[in-house]
Amino acid sequence: ANEEEAFKRGFLHWMSLSWVDGLIGRYGKCLHAVVSDNEIVENRDDSNYTPYTTLRKHWREEVEAKGMENASLTSALYKTIGFKSLSMLMMSVIIELLFCMVGMVIALDRLMHYLEDIQEKYLAHPEQPQSFLE
Repeated sequence: ANEEEAFKRGFLHWMSLSWVDGLIGRYGKCLHAVVSDNEIVENRDDSNYTPYTTLRKHWREEVEAKGMENASLTSALYKTIGFKSLSMLMMSVIIELLFCMVGMVIALDRLMHYLEDIQEKYLAHPEQPQSFLE
């Protein structure tokens, strides 16, 4: 699973996450395919744990440059993960908020209009049986 190679093949290929199939396909298929902790956790020593040490280095630089009171964790995180990852994170949060807030309002509005239409049809023709599936 090479993220950089997938991004070179195109943005849509990268967004489809098909490049991750090699990792995901191993989980849950059968007992011998399950990934053990020894494969994932090679070394938890802080001096060798690259993401942590990178973030720690950027955080120390931020504290040295601006002082503890004015240091920005967001700036250190941006320097650690980069523009592409941070923008994808922000886009995911925005999409999630839209689906949770705006999407539910639209779905509820459509449901209410549907139920009102059924009620109007029933009041106009009470002798006909009601069908909620039409």
